[in-house]
Amino acid sequence: MKILEENTQNPEIVEYLKTPPDRHMLNQIISQGIAARDLIRTGETGFSVH
Repeated sequence: MKILEENTQNPEIVEYLKTPPDRHMLNQIISQGIAARDLIRTGETGFSVH
C-alpha cells in the first residue's frame, strides 16, 4: 500500500465480506481473464463440492 501511495496511486480498498461484488463487477473481473472458479472461497465453513 505504501509503495502505491508513494507512486501517486490511490487504491480503493474494498472489504468484500462487507460489500460483496455485484453481477456487473464479477463480470468485469472475469472478463480480465480470472476464472469464475477462482473467485469461489472454497476454504469457508459450509463450502462443499457435490
